[in-house]
Amino acid sequence: SLQLRGEKMRLVLIGAVAIIPWLISMYLLFWLDREQVWTVVTPYRDIASLTILLLGMSLSFLLLSRLLKQK
Repeated sequence: SLQLRGEKMRLVLIGAVAIIPWLISMYLLFWLDREQVWTVVTPYRDIASLTILLLGMSLSFLLLSRLLKQK
């Protein structure tokens, strides 16, 4: 029972660490909008937003894969 609880806690911590790149990418988009670094009329804003989110999600996936392989 104690070993099972430890394994569950390990998986929760791995998930929390792995989601950090995705959260950073979302915060970056929020910050860019809040600080008005880019506006609605900024050229290629939609492509840049998708690229930032895709990069954050990809890094999260790769980090999760790497962390789950470790024992």
